[in-house]
Amino acid sequence: MIRGRYGRAAERADGERSGRAGAGGNGRPFGSVRWLLYGPVVVAAAYRGRGIARGLFTTALEAASGRAEVMVAFIEMTNRASWTVHVDGLGMTPLGEFDLDGRAYGVVGAACPAA
Repeated sequence: MIRGRYGRAAERADGERSGRAGAGGNGRPFGSVRWLLYGPVVVAAAYRGRGIARGLFTTALEAASGRAEVMVAFIEMTNRASWTVHVDGLGMTPLGEFDLDGRAYGVVGAACPAA
């Protein structure tokens, strides 16, 4: 189950998941929002700070234009460097969190430009 302030999901008694999407989804149900999974992105230490992650992010947003409304990434909560790059640096919006196999992940999203 995804839980959070910006996007929220709940599991109904019948096991179906429902929820609402932020960051370009305008609070609509997750199932009605066209989204694109972004990542993972790994930049070699020698090349960090040179705009490579920003270039990849911008290119992905441009490529998603007209095909998706929201670009979504999952970041392991212990990976503070990735959180800093994606949320603080690239401006992605935190949408919620989920647990998988005992590991916590944050869900972040960015609105894709219209075609």
